[in-house]
Amino acid sequence: MKLWKRDGIYQYRFQVGGQRVQKSTGTHIKGQAEAIAMKAWQEAKERAAGVYIPTLEELRQNWLKAQAGHVGLGHWSNVEKWDPEDLGGIKIDRLTKELVELAREKHRAGAGRIAKTRADATVTSWMRVLNLLINWALACKTITSQPYQIKIPRAQKRPRSILPLAKVKTWLAAVDEHARNPQVGTAARLMIGLGLRASEAMGARWEWIDWETRTFTPGRLVNGQFTTKGGEAEPIDMPDWLHDHLLELRGADPRLGLILPWKTLDDGTEVPHPPRFCRASIQAANADAGTPGVTAHRTRGTWITHLLRQGTPVPEVQKMARHKDRETTLGYYEDASEVRKEAQKKLAKGMGLA
Repeated sequence: MKLWKRDGIYQYRFQVGGQRVQKSTGTHIKGQAEAIAMKAWQEAKERAAGVYIPTLEELRQNWLKAQAGHVGLGHWSNVEKWDPEDLGGIKIDRLTKELVELAREKHRAGAGRIAKTRADATVTSWMRVLNLLINWALACKTITSQPYQIKIPRAQKRPRSILPLAKVKTWLAAVDEHARNPQVGTAARLMIGLGLRASEAMGARWEWIDWETRTFTPGRLVNGQFTTKGGEAEPIDMPDWLHDHLLELRGADPRLGLILPWKTLDDGTEVPHPPRFCRASIQAANADAGTPGVTAHRTRGTWITHLLRQGTPVPEVQKMARHKDRETTLGYYEDASEVRKEAQKKLAKGMGLA
């Protein structure tokens, strides 16, 4: 390896595997220049031997490229927006417990862009993305062992809002009243009636409805091809009230394309609304109906919770929700004190004590 100065800045040159590498170190300090040149030489040797270990940021970019279109958009976006803090330039096999914990606490403190302490659940989510990337590297055999061992504490679960059954009709009427666009009401009905995610409701298409069997198959179009999250194309039975609402919206003749198109481009391509399309109307409806905290996503939690409360077996709800893991389904379930009270009454009656 050769190191020399040009215009006061150290340059380096070496040859590995028949390839010549010559670059600037960007520094006038010899010690720093030697370290930069040595690192570049080591990485070049790893690449030549076919055992190159990426940095965490390189791994994240590789994951984003490999998983685009194969995982849910929300999941992909979480990784795309994830900030590795001070770990981005570190090779993944050199991530130590100390380095990861320091970066985790920096993320908790909100240093840099957001100067406020983040919640435990947010910090846990940050760690889960890091572990996701490292586990992917292990699965791809990019590395052969976990570089650190850190147990993720379970965040304290807080009660989440759901729509009480008795208020659903009132809530939908309030959504209709506050919506400037009548499509908002249809979107709310798709979410509360079929448990669709907001993005699924905005991307719902007429051709995914089987009018004869009264079912709807949630999915999305990727490069013109119908795909589903997780690969399962499971039709969902439409309740009569939703079937009738959509039939009235469709009219007498069959239709193709988006049920809720935002706009149509010059080439005829329909563009769906963004997932936040219903946000303002839902917030206003919550104030009217007395249902604080309900969001578009919590309508899915409402749907799953009430299916389970009505006695639908967990495997059936899991299939309807299109979850691979039953624990994911149960994670949406919200307990209720009135359900427990009723259970105690039934138990007491069965014991002959009521």
